[in-house]
Amino acid sequence: MPPRRAPIIENQAENSVNRQGNPPPPLNGDAATRSLEGMARFFEQFQHAPRPQHDVCDELVDLMEEGGNIVDHHGCDFFPERWIDRVVMLQTENSILYDRLTKRGYIGQKLSNNIECEIFQILLEEAKESYFEGIVVPLRSDSVDDIDRNLSSLTDWIRSWSSLS
Repeated sequence: MPPRRAPIIENQAENSVNRQGNPPPPLNGDAATRSLEGMARFFEQFQHAPRPQHDVCDELVDLMEEGGNIVDHHGCDFFPERWIDRVVMLQTENSILYDRLTKRGYIGQKLSNNIECEIFQILLEEAKESYFEGIVVPLRSDSVDDIDRNLSSLTDWIRSWSSLS
């Protein structure tokens, strides 16, 4: 039997969901590619040095081919479909997202682009266009109650997913 693929948690709404049980720790796409930091061009207006998507995939390929991973990343449409069993898109109300991002120091174009991305559901649409119908799941992440509900739902899904492997 081939290895199980990875659920992805998309992080437009700032991922606040923690794991319960024994799933593997999430692979953070940004942290996994820190060694590529010097290769990326820094965009002053976004205060960000994006890593080339193929480099992110190259850095994760060995881990992903083993299967059984959870990936936490702000985008997913470039991950190979064979790696993915579930895409979870955390979404939030724009005013809540604005407050969260300003507390994290987002300003100017970086802040406005993130808010616009949420308003127009750009990441959700990219995920729906990139993966099989039914594996992309949007979840609200506005309150502690939402986070608790998401945690319970994701934990249940991971347990049922684990029992299939």
